[in-house]
Amino acid sequence: MTRVWKNDDPGLCATDDVSAWARRWSARSAMIVEEIERPLMQAESWASDGSWRSLAATSIAARIAELRPAVAAIASGYAAGAAALGKYAIVVAQIAREADMLRQHEREARQIASAARQVLELTPPTVSNETVRRGAQHQMDAAENDMRHISAAWQQLSERRRAADTTCVMSLTAPDALGEFSGLLGTDTTGVGAGVLVSVGRMSAFDRLVLELVRPNLFADLVRCPPPAGEVARMWSILTPVQRTALITAYPTIIGQLNGLPPGDRVTANGLVAAHRLAEARVELAQLQARLDALPTLISRYGTALSQPQRVALAASIADLSQEITYLSQVQDGAIQLYLYDRGADRIIEMIGDPARAKVVLSYLPGSNATLKGMYQGALNSRDRGGIQALAQWEVDRSYGGVLAFVFKDGHFPQTADLFSQGPQLNTIADVIGANYADFLKGFRASEFGDLRIVSVEHSFGSAAAGEAERRGARLDTRILLGGIGMKAGWKPDPSTTYIGYAGRYDLNKLFYTPSGQGLAMGDLGYAVAPTAENGIIERDSGINFSGNELAKVFWGVTAPPIAMKLHIEDMLAQHNQIAGTENNNTVLEGIRYDLVHSQK
Repeated sequence: MTRVWKNDDPGLCATDDVSAWARRWSARSAMIVEEIERPLMQAESWASDGSWRSLAATSIAARIAELRPAVAAIASGYAAGAAALGKYAIVVAQIAREADMLRQHEREARQIASAARQVLELTPPTVSNETVRRGAQHQMDAAENDMRHISAAWQQLSERRRAADTTCVMSLTAPDALGEFSGLLGTDTTGVGAGVLVSVGRMSAFDRLVLELVRPNLFADLVRCPPPAGEVARMWSILTPVQRTALITAYPTIIGQLNGLPPGDRVTANGLVAAHRLAEARVELAQLQARLDALPTLISRYGTALSQPQRVALAASIADLSQEITYLSQVQDGAIQLYLYDRGADRIIEMIGDPARAKVVLSYLPGSNATLKGMYQGALNSRDRGGIQALAQWEVDRSYGGVLAFVFKDGHFPQTADLFSQGPQLNTIADVIGANYADFLKGFRASEFGDLRIVSVEHSFGSAAAGEAERRGARLDTRILLGGIGMKAGWKPDPSTTYIGYAGRYDLNKLFYTPSGQGLAMGDLGYAVAPTAENGIIERDSGINFSGNELAKVFWGVTAPPIAMKLHIEDMLAQHNQIAGTENNNTVLEGIRYDLVHSQK
C-alpha cells in the first residue's frame, strides 16, 4: 500500500492534548477580557469622562487607549487559536477513526492474499490442481483489488489531514500564539545550530506538538547537518535534567545520534529506539512463525512442491530475528548499552563499561564483514561473549572497571561476499567509515569524559578507516592495528600518537605488503601505506603461527601444489581472523591489556 503520511498514519495526533489546550486558550481569552480588557475600558472611561480633570488623567487615558487594542488582539488571538485547535482536534479524531477501519480492512485483505499466494506457491500447476489454483488466484486478485481501493482511500485521508494541518497552522503562526518557538520558523536549509536544543528543551509538551506541524524536520536537520560537537555539549549543559529528559523522550532517534552529548544520555535515548524496534521485531517473528506453522497444513492439502526451500528460508529468517530479539531484549533490560542505534542506516555503537569509573577508553573498530547480525551475535550469555564485541568485552572484564569500551560499526563495512562491489580493496569505503569514526571520536572528546586517553584497536580494514579519521582531525593516544590492511596514500603518523601493529607470520594481509614495507595501491584500489616499521608502526608478532596443517602442506606441496596453496591460504585467513578473537590469542590480548593499563592517567 502506498502511504504518504508521517509514521504511515494520517490519524496520528495527541487529540486529547489538542482539545485540552483549546479549552485552556479559550479560558485564557475569557480571563484577559474579564480581568484586563474590561477594567481598562472602565479606567479609560473614568479618566476621559471629565470627572477627573488633570494632566495625569489625560496622560492615563491616552496610555490606556494605546494598550486596549493590543490587549484585545491578544484575547482575540487566544480565542481564534482555541477555535482552530478545537476544530482541528475534531477533524483529526474523525480521520483517526477512519484510518483504524482502513488498517483493519488492509490486514484482512493481506491475510487473504498471503494465504492465496502460499497456495499458488505450494500447488503444482497440473490439471488436477487447476480448480484449486484458479480459486486461489481469484482470491488473490480480489484481495489486491481491495488493497488498491484501500490505498486510494488512505491517500484521501492523508490529503484531508494535510488540509487540516494547513488550516490549523495558518491560525497558529502569529508570534503571540506560537510562543517560544516563533523564532524557529525560518526555512534555512543549511542546517540548524545546537542552540535549538535549548529553545525546544524549554518548550511545553504542547509547544513541541505544534512545532512538529510547523517545522517537522527541525530536529532531523541536527543530524543531517550536525553542529560541532563542542557546541552541542555546551548547549546541552544549559538544560536542566528535566528538560534533557523531555528531549530524550520526545526525540530519542535524534538525541541518540548527536555527537557531543553525555554517553549516559545517548544510551538512554538509544534504549528507547531499541525498545521500539524490539516491539516491531516481535510482531515480525510472530508473523513468520505463523507462516511456518501453516506450512504442514498447506503441504498436506496441496502437495509438497516447493515446500523445503520455503521452510528453510523461513527457518533462517526466524533464527536471525530471534537473535536480534535476544540482543535487543538485553538492551531493554539494561545489560547492553547502545551509544548509537539506527538499524535502517546500518549503524550501531555498543558501549561496554561505566564511564564514571573508567580511566582509559578502548575504541574497537572491526574489519571486513562487520554487520548488525554480527553485533546481535554478541548477546550476553553465561560463557565468554562472542560476536564482534568479544575482544572488547574480554579487556573490560579484566580491567576492574578501569576500561570503558566502544564497539564501533557506524555504517556499511566491506563485505567479501560482494568482493567486486563492496570488497575491502575499495579504499573509498574507508573514507565513509573514517568520517563517521572521526565524528564519533570528536563527539566523545567534547563530552565530560573527553580527557580520558583513547586507545583505538583496529582489525584489518579498520586500520584504513582509523587512518582516514586521523586525516579528518581525530586525535588518538594509541592505535593498535591487528592484521592491519594499511592506510591510504598521504597518511602520516601523528607524533603524539603511539602506533603498534600485531600480525602473525603468515597473516593474510601481508600478501599486500611490498618487500620494502609499503602497501599496494592504484587509485581507488588498495592501501599505499602498510602498517610496518618503515611507516612508524611498532611491529609485534601475534604469536599465532602454527596452524596444524604444516605436514599436510609439505605432502601436498610435493604431490599436488594447488591443494598445498589452498591450505596455505586457509591458514593465512585463519591467522588473520584469530587475531581479533579471544581463542588462542593470548599474546595479543595481554599486549592490549598492558597498553591499556599503561595508558591510564
